[in-house]
Amino acid sequence: MKVYLFDAASGLYEGADIIDPVAECEDKGIMSITPPVNRLGQVAVHVRAIGNLKLDPTDSTRRAEKRND
Repeated sequence: MKVYLFDAASGLYEGADIIDPVAECEDKGIMSITPPVNRLGQVAVHVRAIGNLKLDPTDSTRRAEKRND
């Protein structure tokens, strides 16, 4: 199954991988929900409160770590 990886500490999206069987675990940075398509000047960041990735301006990546604490 295709899964999407993100840094568990900062929430920054890291890419996709194929894992079988799926061991989806947000604490380890693995989820099966397709991330949004990146736009110029934005990065996908995992937000624990909503359990999904969302696009944030690139200058907000430092704030992502604080938001996920």
